[in-house]
Amino acid sequence: GLVACARIAVRISGVMIMSTMLIVGEDGSVQRDATETEVAHAWRNEGQIVWIDLVQPVSLESQQFLTEVFDFNEGAIEHVTRPHLGPRAVRFRSYMLVVIYDVTLPAAADEVQKDELVLLVGDRFLVSIHNPETQQFAQLSKNLERSLSRYGVEIGAVAFTVLESIAVHYPLMVEEVRLRVDALEERVLNREEPEGITDLYQLRRELTALRRVIAPEEALI
Repeated sequence: GLVACARIAVRISGVMIMSTMLIVGEDGSVQRDATETEVAHAWRNEGQIVWIDLVQPVSLESQQFLTEVFDFNEGAIEHVTRPHLGPRAVRFRSYMLVVIYDVTLPAAADEVQKDELVLLVGDRFLVSIHNPETQQFAQLSKNLERSLSRYGVEIGAVAFTVLESIAVHYPLMVEEVRLRVDALEERVLNREEPEGITDLYQLRRELTALRRVIAPEEALI
């Protein structure tokens, strides 16, 4: 048994699209660099788990691979390729659809950036789709072994690795926005920055919007 990781680059319209494929073996051991053929073979082995991570936009080649390996129908492919309207967890016949958001607040920005993360979670497979801006995925494979050791070799441990990487910094993000609100409010009240009242209202709206995004996701996780 092994965990194998392969990175496949597909150039589409001048944009380099990356996907990462992982296979979780029965004993939870870890090895990287697998091929599409190995992933397909692992899927036929009932003792193994497959994780495929895709970056938007998902290529036609990747869509075809998902259809061939997991027998995805048109609805499942739409979940992979189209944006969603907010956090959710919906059970379908062969998988659960989970939509959450990675949130960041760049130092020079006044608005919280929300990047969608889509998960299709089956009994033995996980397909994750996210924007290139989602930074947490670079470290995910390093955290996978810890989750497998803690929770056992099952799809829940793999999905937890992804969800934890997004949710762990939610409280820090809320605190960062709150500190910006407090600092700007103090400057406005002290008349150091009277023109900042508009920015203050904007930050308060962002804090409210951030909490609305985070609340259902924390409940889901």
